[in-house]
Amino acid sequence: MRKLTLSGLAILLALGPSWASACATLEPVQQRKLDQVNLQAERDSALGLIRQSDLIFVGSVSALQRPEHVATSLGQVTLQVIETLKGSSPGNSITLPWKSNFIISCESAAMFNNVGFAQSQSYLIYVSDGSITRSAGTTRSAYAGALSFEVERAMILKRSDR
Repeated sequence: MRKLTLSGLAILLALGPSWASACATLEPVQQRKLDQVNLQAERDSALGLIRQSDLIFVGSVSALQRPEHVATSLGQVTLQVIETLKGSSPGNSITLPWKSNFIISCESAAMFNNVGFAQSQSYLIYVSDGSITRSAGTTRSAYAGALSFEVERAMILKRSDR
C-alpha cells in the first residue's frame, strides 16, 4: 500500500503544477481578472440564448421525472410559471421534456448551459423549439456563475418583446 501511495504521488508531481492548480485559489488580482473574463463570457452566452430562445420564464418545479443515464433518454419537468420574461405566456404551468446537461468546472462560464432540476426549486428557464436549453437557479448556490439571476433577468427584459 505504501508503494502505491508513493507512486501515486510521483504521478501527480509529474503532471506538474498546472494540473494541481486547476481549481486552486488565485492571488486576488488574478482572481478578479478571471472573474471578469467569466462574467463577460456568461453575458455573451446569455445574449446569444436570449436571441435564440422562443420562451424564457421563471418557474418552480412541481413534478420531476429524471432522465435515465442513457445519452438519448429524456426526463420530464412540470414547472409552475412565476413570470414570463420572453415569448407567449405558457399559462400557470408547463410540462417540458429535458435532457440532463450538467458540467462542473472551475470556470463558471463553462457551466452556463447546464440543465438540471431539483424538486420545489425555482429556475430561470430558456426554451428553444420546445427544448430546454438552460436552467439556472434563482438563488445563489455552489454551482452559480458570475452572472446573477437579477442581472440576467434584467438583460432578458431589456432585450425581449414581452
